[in-house]
Amino acid sequence: MTSANRVTIDHRVTGVNIRATVRDDMVASAVAALDLFERDTVIGGASIDLGWAPIRLREVEDGLIAVAPNFRSMFPRRRVSEDLTDALWIRAMQDDFHERSGLPLGPPTNFDNSIYQIEGAWQADTVCIRCEELDGSPFSGWLVDVAVPPQPASDVDAGDIAKAYTVFLERPALLATLNLPPGFVVVADKSVVLAVHDESGRVAYDGLSPIPPFPDRPTRGSNVTDPHPNDRLSAVAEELFAQLAPDAELRTIPLEDGAGVCVVHTVRGGGKIYVAPDESVLFVGSAMDFDAGLAAFRAGTRTPPEKSLRPKS
Repeated sequence: MTSANRVTIDHRVTGVNIRATVRDDMVASAVAALDLFERDTVIGGASIDLGWAPIRLREVEDGLIAVAPNFRSMFPRRRVSEDLTDALWIRAMQDDFHERSGLPLGPPTNFDNSIYQIEGAWQADTVCIRCEELDGSPFSGWLVDVAVPPQPASDVDAGDIAKAYTVFLERPALLATLNLPPGFVVVADKSVVLAVHDESGRVAYDGLSPIPPFPDRPTRGSNVTDPHPNDRLSAVAEELFAQLAPDAELRTIPLEDGAGVCVVHTVRGGGKIYVAPDESVLFVGSAMDFDAGLAAFRAGTRTPPEKSLRPKS
């Protein structure tokens, strides 16, 4: 047992042992997923695609271990978790929703796809997501909106770009519907899909569909156990600075009492990024000195994770 309700299993696929960690009531799902590797060479680096996210195999001393993107990290594309629960839970929730609702499937949305989100949407009691047809666009087509039907969609110029995994942390109920076709609009609160409108505007589903029990309350970094936490937190800031200055010269300052790190861009006007143990961040410009930035950071001020640090054109 790895935690209150996690188990580690050993499963052989084509004669190779694969170790996986999962919530104890999802062992059967984990075994079924691992069996999909029979279609591929069972070696380190092999992967299977669950639609929302892949499961990959990583080599360890005594065989292979299955890992998945860590959606609770700020950068799940680069950070993985040995706990498969989140990836399997999301896939099961999506399959269950479409089976019960009878709604058609559209192109799958990957956790790393980009979405638009209207400012203030995550703070609203009820939100909707709209799937638009975006030919040739790098985005998934989903708009997270505060204007629910029959109101028209908000202007996307009033929105920001974020990654689809933001939905996992903000409104997990919406994850069940991210495989619907273009033209569909979903209305939900934090835990219930209230209605689905099809491309004609008709209510195609109003089953008040509750999501299955969430694996754990989602918080950034909650799956991370690291003997060198400052290295991990510094890496978060380095990836953010890479958006602003790819070859930036950076210096890491550990904060007292395990409060995190401050990573400083050492050129004039470079700014600073404070990173907490949960990987939330505060970006401050060079006009604010270290102590003032630290005071704001310790008081809980953060740069919203859905906001890009990239300067707007």
